[in-house]
Amino acid sequence: MRSGIVTAFVTAIVTIVTVGSPAAAEVLTVCQSANTPAASQVIGSLMRISNPTEADAGLVALTRDEQGFDILENFGQSSQHSLRDQGDEILGLPLSDELVHLMVEHRGGSLEHFLFSLDLEGSGELLRSAEGAGLDSDSSKAVCTRPR
Repeated sequence: MRSGIVTAFVTAIVTIVTVGSPAAAEVLTVCQSANTPAASQVIGSLMRISNPTEADAGLVALTRDEQGFDILENFGQSSQHSLRDQGDEILGLPLSDELVHLMVEHRGGSLEHFLFSLDLEGSGELLRSAEGAGLDSDSSKAVCTRPR
């Protein structure tokens, strides 16, 4: 009888630890606006993302976990924040392994689009557009790579 209680107790703990521990989000790519002064050095700065500098402020990361896609703004900085965690709704549409379209409805009701065109290593481009903004603006384009 006693071993049955111990077995049940251990099983319950293992189940809670296994089921209750969310998996860490996978960083698929990190992007920096193509019009920033540091854009020419973006690949180098993203490769050392574990210790970003103020010049790297404004990095945008595409992540994925068991809940789906998320966007992290100011990636690697003390001001880093998740759009999903701040209450924005994110609809992810992976069109292929290389093309991901996210539509983000912000809490205030505005809509923003993120179109990632990536190679198999996570390098490529991001086109970002908010309501009323055209995609021809340099501020909507970013260079992306997967941090190492």
